[in-house]
Amino acid sequence: LIPSVAGRLSGRVQVGLGEASILLNVHPFAAVARAARDLPRGHLLGPADVELVEQDLTELRGGYLTVSGLQGSLRLQSPVRRGALLEPTLLARNFLVRAGERVIVVLVRSGLSVTMPGKAWGSAGPGETVEVSLRDPSRRFRGRVSDTGEVIVEQL
Repeated sequence: LIPSVAGRLSGRVQVGLGEASILLNVHPFAAVARAARDLPRGHLLGPADVELVEQDLTELRGGYLTVSGLQGSLRLQSPVRRGALLEPTLLARNFLVRAGERVIVVLVRSGLSVTMPGKAWGSAGPGETVEVSLRDPSRRFRGRVSDTGEVIVEQL
């Protein structure tokens, strides 16, 4: 057996059983993402748009996505038909905040919130965390990107 796709074992192995032997073909399987319905170009991918289907990885010629590849906010770059494999090349990250850009930072403490301009030190989509700074670039905070693109900082 030899390691193959994503470190899974695959190949052929001969197993001896007394005077007889059996040739085993080992195929790696994984739950891969397929479109649960027809999806248009530019569509923001949601949980209801994806179904995970156990698949023999040796049958796949292109790329594929598993649960770990579906993390973050993703947008389709081309239409996808129901049942089609969701390949990494069909998707782009949906960044609301980009590294180096000015952002609105909302500092939140119990019963108080202060909104200030800041700078993003990374790129992130809704619900993801990003590092930001206010006036002093050497003092940075981590916050969560809201659906409107503001960065919510709860711990200073």
